[in-house]
Amino acid sequence: MAEQTSQTINLNSSTTSQTQENPPPTSDGPQNPVDPNQGYFNPFCIHHNDNSSLILVTEPLTEENYVSWSRGMIIGLFIKNKLGFSDGSLSRPNDDSLPSWIRNNNIVISWILN
Repeated sequence: MAEQTSQTINLNSSTTSQTQENPPPTSDGPQNPVDPNQGYFNPFCIHHNDNSSLILVTEPLTEENYVSWSRGMIIGLFIKNKLGFSDGSLSRPNDDSLPSWIRNNNIVISWILN
């Protein structure tokens, strides 16, 4: 049986244990520490159900429901591993991953507008 690389994330604290194949980012400025071998855990991965007509929050945004709507949207984007596109933690790259970043960013925009 092949060895598997594991990554443990504790959502109750900011600690993350990472293997040597996926080292933590350095403090040399803003980076997008995305390992292309992460599969669906890679925020650039687009699942076959991730399309522009997907509705993450069923209740349309109104002036009265912003708090519940935004909470639902944050949860939906987190589940889809796309929260970094809306909260700014996954900044626009200046390398070969730019087309993939643009595509994913546009999908997230369409989910927010739906």
